[in-house]
Amino acid sequence: MLTNLTSRIKVGGLRTIRPAAVGAKPDTTKFPVILLKNSTGATFRAASYVAGDFNEVWRYTVQAQEEAAFGYGDAKDEVNQGFLFVDTRTVVPADIDGVVRFVMEGAHGEAIPGGLVREEDSTRLDASQTDRRIMVPLPEHPLRAGEDSRLVLRIDPTATATSTLADSTLQIPVTLYRNASR
Repeated sequence: MLTNLTSRIKVGGLRTIRPAAVGAKPDTTKFPVILLKNSTGATFRAASYVAGDFNEVWRYTVQAQEEAAFGYGDAKDEVNQGFLFVDTRTVVPADIDGVVRFVMEGAHGEAIPGGLVREEDSTRLDASQTDRRIMVPLPEHPLRAGEDSRLVLRIDPTATATSTLADSTLQIPVTLYRNASR
């Protein structure tokens, strides 16, 4: 009984998952997807981003009876993993350069221990939308965000800038788990 209780550790809406026992039936169905700026459950924040602060650009709220993790696939199999493309633009249009963070938050926006998934310079994230040789890989992260928790993209721009929804492009690899047992 104690082994079953410790096989899943919940931390503020996220949980780390240990591999299931050999022969055990999976309790979820896994779907690798690419979320866009306007995907169902996603919100793109076209606004003024202030330099010196990590401003929310995009968020995905995990739907009912789902769990979600940034990335998909395995780093050991490059062909199988997800790749990021993040191109935030101003109305000019011009790139908004800075440091981009991928974080997991609780349902009320609270920080989650271990929820900082990745931090990258934006110039690496918008280098190519199709060339995997220069795109930034994002294999599946081991933490899963639970129902109503959020996957969030934030940017600390090098200079204050106002983004536009029309000219910005996001492709965020995510693994969704449906009908997850609690």
